[in-house]
This record gives sequence, structure tokens and C-alpha cells, in this order.
Amino acid sequence: KMSREAQLALVEAQRRYSTNPEDWAAAREPLIEFLATPQVDPIPETLYMMLGQFWYADEANEKHIEEANKVFRMGYKAFPLSESFLLNLAITTYDLAGMEEDEDAQRKLFAETATLFEKFYDLSAEKEIKYLEYAAQTSYLAEKLAEARRIYVRMIGLWEEPQDLWMQQIIGICQAMEDIKEEEKYIRMALDYFPKEKKYWNL
Repeated sequence: KMSREAQLALVEAQRRYSTNPEDWAAAREPLIEFLATPQVDPIPETLYMMLGQFWYADEANEKHIEEANKVFRMGYKAFPLSESFLLNLAITTYDLAGMEEDEDAQRKLFAETATLFEKFYDLSAEKEIKYLEYAAQTSYLAEKLAEARRIYVRMIGLWEEPQDLWMQQIIGICQAMEDIKEEEKYIRMALDYFPKEKKYWNL
């Protein structure tokens, strides 16, 4: 059950947004004030989500992605089975990685993004394969080549008709890792799926 104070904060935030959709700071204010007060009752999921969205949408604020990420992280910690928080956390962490200038920090953020996207795939009911693709791609960006290969191989095991691109990515990763034995294994697997593809015969 939502507390009266939480309800009032949500209603006021929504009212301010409806009155002036461009004033994100004003819309956030009652939510931030509510979170700053000592809490007795659990903070509702809706409040975290609204605050995170209000931050993310405020592109005029240079820290809008960073602040949105913090709120979605809080929401995910409080509601670890929430698909919405997990996906928003993955997206904003990816955004932060793209903005990061320090290469080590960037790789760390990409690695976290990959973990979050794979968790989202596992948690979601729809099981859209694109989220595993995102996990594989961000693992690669994190220079976690073995992880990227593992996820692509997982995708092939899950999908009745694997994509040619997935096989190319796996073989390319094996080449980058200088793992000749595994490269040959996946070239032969590619030929099983795509027996008419000349590139695999050439390999």
C-alpha cells in the first residue's frame, strides 16, 4: 500500500509536469523532496520510475543521464524483479559508457551493460533475442571476447535459424583470440547451417 505522502508527491509531480512539460526540474522537486525525508513505508516503484524518466528526459541538464542512472539503479535495487528498471538501467549505463573518456572506466561500464542486458533477457517474458545481441556487442566493446563469444554461442543454441552474422562474429572473435581450434569448430558449424556460403569454405 502506498503511503499518503508518496501519493501526494506523485500527484504534485504529475501536476507540475502537466502544467509545464518543459520544466523537468520543477516536476522532479516533489519526488526528490520525498526521497530526502526519512522513510517508514517502502518507496513505491512508480515514484522511482517517474523520477528516473523525468531525469532522463531533461536533455538540457548535462548530468541528466548520470542522475537517471542513479535513480534506476536505486529502483532496481529495491525491485530486482522489475523488467522496467533493469532495462532502463542497462540503457542508461550504455549511454554513460558512450560518454566516458577514460578507456578503463568505459570498458567497465560496457561490461556492466552486457551483464544487465543478458539479465533482462533472462527475466523478460518475451525473450527478444535482440537483448542478447546487445549483451554480446557490449561485451565485445568491453574487450571481453570470451564473454562475447559465449553469448553468441548461446544465441545460436536458442534460435532455430541462427543468423549468418552471428557465425561471422564468433569466427572473428576466435581469430582475434588466436584460438585456431575453436575457429575451425565454428567454421564447420557455420557450414552446417550455411552450406552454400563460399566464405566459410574459403576459411
